[in-house]
Amino acid sequence: MSLFCLYRLRLSLNKLCFFLILLFLTTAAYAQSSQTYVGGYGEMHYEHYYDGEVPRLDIARFVIYLDHSFDMHWMFRSETEIEHVKIEGGTGGEIGIEQAYLDYSAKNWLGWRGGLLVLPIGLMNQTHEPTTFYSVERPLFDQVVIPSTWAEIGTGMYGHGTPTISYQLYLTEGLKTRYITMAGLDPAKQEGSAGAETSDLIAGSDASHPALSAKISYVPEFGVEIAASGYLERGYTMELSRAFVLGDVDVEYQHGPFRLRAEGAYINTGDASDFAGVPAKVAGGYGELAYNVFSLMGIKMAQLHAFLRYESYAFEQPTVVDTLTNAPTSGWTPHEAITGGFAYKPRNDLILKADYRWTNTNAGLERREFGLGAGYDF
Repeated sequence: MSLFCLYRLRLSLNKLCFFLILLFLTTAAYAQSSQTYVGGYGEMHYEHYYDGEVPRLDIARFVIYLDHSFDMHWMFRSETEIEHVKIEGGTGGEIGIEQAYLDYSAKNWLGWRGGLLVLPIGLMNQTHEPTTFYSVERPLFDQVVIPSTWAEIGTGMYGHGTPTISYQLYLTEGLKTRYITMAGLDPAKQEGSAGAETSDLIAGSDASHPALSAKISYVPEFGVEIAASGYLERGYTMELSRAFVLGDVDVEYQHGPFRLRAEGAYINTGDASDFAGVPAKVAGGYGELAYNVFSLMGIKMAQLHAFLRYESYAFEQPTVVDTLTNAPTSGWTPHEAITGGFAYKPRNDLILKADYRWTNTNAGLERREFGLGAGYDF
């Protein structure tokens, strides 16, 4: 065989090797970018009440994540939740899709989402796994004032404007604000369905009152995050001055064994307060301080957090005219809660909890309760 033929053969083999290497790298890259992830979280509670009510055992939540990355840009995210074990005879618990949306990441500063979205409101609404908070139950403020978990169908954008600033902006279906009560916003959520007002023939949510929600987060350094979020929904009239408006500010600071969390919000229900039982305004917040006791003992493989949280929020009754004096009257109904306890984390995805919570209103002592809990996420 001539030298020229050997050269041609060697060149062909080099091209073949190069092609095989390129094919392998492309296949590996696709395999990494196109994948399905299954995960979840859950929590179990024991609660003992000091007002005569029987103690309760409950598997409060059982949640399954199902996510899929189609490629380096397109993704699908979902979360399905079962609350309180089961539904029997139409009552007892709840089964529902908590979030399900398509996500397109174009650039670091620009992404798009569409579907059932958890709104970017407050400190815990989007980050609510049981391993992220130390009490057995979520803070009352994040159940009553910010009705976590609060999700609605819609679309919007997100991204990082700078390395330290991120944003989210969504247009979604709105609350059915006439169902807000003096006990909180939770009954007004649609979460993709108008409930009893729908049927097999007329399904879906009421999209006649669209809402804007937004959040800006600032992380000046590791362990510090400051955020402001807001929500605006057109009311039952076209007057902007009578729209439903919510504003929230939250701060989280973590340094060594210390963690500090604080949040505050103000709500004006607008013309929804024309309906009986709907408060005109809601305001309040909470602060929480925690310390990892194991740091004093030099233990680094696990964490034992002692924490104390104070919450205060209030509802303002709509102004009414006294039938005897013809004088307008209104007033605030305040609520307070103090929660303290311990949370043991043998690892970051497991947590065991014990706490004591005292709550009251302006009418006096409301409830005292002791709780034990366990949670996980994977």
